[in-house]
Amino acid sequence: MVFRKATIEDLQEISKIYADIHTAEECSKVTIGWIRNVYPTDATAEEALQRNDLFVAVDDNLVVGAAIINKQQPDAYRDGHWNYVVSEPEVMVLHTLVIDPAQSGKGYGKRFVDFYERYAVSQGCRYLRMDTNAKNNNARTMYKKLGYKEIDIVPCVFNGIKDVQLVLLEKELSYQIRIIKESDLDSLLLVKRDASVHTDRFRQQRDGKAVYLGVFINNYAIGYVLLSLENKEDVMVYTDHEKCADMIDLLIIEPLRNCGIGSQLVVACEECCKENEIPYLGLDVNPTDNPDAKRLYERLGYHAVGEIHLDGVYEYTDEQGNQGKYEDWCIDMIKRM
Repeated sequence: MVFRKATIEDLQEISKIYADIHTAEECSKVTIGWIRNVYPTDATAEEALQRNDLFVAVDDNLVVGAAIINKQQPDAYRDGHWNYVVSEPEVMVLHTLVIDPAQSGKGYGKRFVDFYERYAVSQGCRYLRMDTNAKNNNARTMYKKLGYKEIDIVPCVFNGIKDVQLVLLEKELSYQIRIIKESDLDSLLLVKRDASVHTDRFRQQRDGKAVYLGVFINNYAIGYVLLSLENKEDVMVYTDHEKCADMIDLLIIEPLRNCGIGSQLVVACEECCKENEIPYLGLDVNPTDNPDAKRLYERLGYHAVGEIHLDGVYEYTDEQGNQGKYEDWCIDMIKRM
């Protein structure tokens, strides 16, 4: 099954799904609260396609569902008593989720919501909002099972439909820090595409030389760090020759940086050092190209030692296809546990 952005070729199938849902409701087979020729209509999908926020679920080359996903909150949301008061860019909204009535009962709705959550994470949104008509008991039951909380029911005119009792729902996507398993590889490749890097780190972990820690939301990787348990030899003179572990390649996906997640990953490394009775934790950071990271580590109690040094030379290809080499000049930082 594939979830993707809709194309103009999908509009006919989406239109048919809308029509079939209206027919089912008119025959009292379902209760959703929609009205034919009012909402949703062909224009609903067409306008979403133009905005580039219309998505489809495709199974065996058949469009089985569609939804609109964006950061646009309807006016009625202003009257909601939301539990999470956050800025609009932090919120992703699911609108007009439809599943072909002929495909009901196959779990497509649940899987579409799962895709919506993963998409929200990829866009840096940990707060989710959606709505449904109070009449739509099937949707309300499904969303409750998936962890969404009904925070309000707002009477309003909604999408041109009068006397709607609009149920507002929300969910916070919490993250988990844990040891990365080899079965997480597909998820890791969405963060860093070089499988050989992850394979080598799995080998080090199997050999007891390192701990590969990851940050996950719904088992979707959003960051990682390799904690090498072997001695960081280049800082021994600054630790009175006591053992120092090495924190390597700490990375959080760009949309979720500056949310405190990296700090928690550092804390997890420190706890691991304590469990292994390693008195020092060190790292390398480029103070010129990554001054924000250096300031973060300083706030967490790390201090620079030694002289700036060449940590590596990396080849790259830019967006224009030009090749070059990048010299990574770093400084060591350490902290006693």
